[in-house]
Amino acid sequence: MKINIQISSNTMINAIYFGLALTGYEYGYINKPDNVADMLKQTESYAGLNDVKEFFTAARQNTCEVYPFWPRAALMETATFFINNITSEFDFSKYKNYVYSLQNITPAERNDSLFNWIATFPQALDKIQNDSMFHNMNNKMYETVCQISHDISIQMTTLADKLSKLSQGINTGVTKMTVIICPIKCIYSADYFLRDNEMFVILGNFLPHSVVHEYMHLVVHPKIAQHKEDILSHSRMADIDQSYYLDGNEAGELNAFEEHIVRLLSNAISENTNICVDTTITSELEKFNGGIA
Repeated sequence: MKINIQISSNTMINAIYFGLALTGYEYGYINKPDNVADMLKQTESYAGLNDVKEFFTAARQNTCEVYPFWPRAALMETATFFINNITSEFDFSKYKNYVYSLQNITPAERNDSLFNWIATFPQALDKIQNDSMFHNMNNKMYETVCQISHDISIQMTTLADKLSKLSQGINTGVTKMTVIICPIKCIYSADYFLRDNEMFVILGNFLPHSVVHEYMHLVVHPKIAQHKEDILSHSRMADIDQSYYLDGNEAGELNAFEEHIVRLLSNAISENTNICVDTTITSELEKFNGGIA
């Protein structure tokens, strides 16, 4: 079954990164065109919304060496899927259960400090969405995404074909993908959320490799479980950011190996190389042979 892919702009996601930019979000400038850099500069110099700056300042953490906004920026993105667009009601209980189910963050990253902080997220979000400066900036981001969507129509067709081919024989349950682009989000930060048969991929710009990478997690994850014992018997890989190992427990070991395999396969797919998930996993395990990759 062919996966239907669409590009979208999302006001709540835009509001998150507007809030981060108010307090200094230097990662938004990386490999971005002048019009996006101008958006960030205008936001950084904005004198309003001082009452939400403390909230967004707390998004910067020290648990990830390469991107200090992990995992809180992603967890704010996730929270938007538990907020009613009309009433702004936050289903905090379901959100909390969802966060506890995540296997790629540590217990320390989802402690009481996180939940006490995120509980006030809807109020901060509302204040931004009701702000005239943000309204103007949101329109600019929407126009930018519309232009991106127009420019990549051919790439989208190719990408849909690739993802549909990957799904043959592997039931990911995904029949629709919405790629949400926030122009002021870091270009190298990609996150996803699943709801029913729809996958939402949240990016700072349209990078086919990033979309493939996020989708590959759905393909690879069940295979990691099948090779669990072999994976746990091997040493750590030197080419993976050590934050992927989380607390160094079993879940962390599997999480890091999954990321390694996803990267390998995403690169192969981007280069139009035929791939086999099981063969790649087996090959990598043999390569390690108890040593360090």
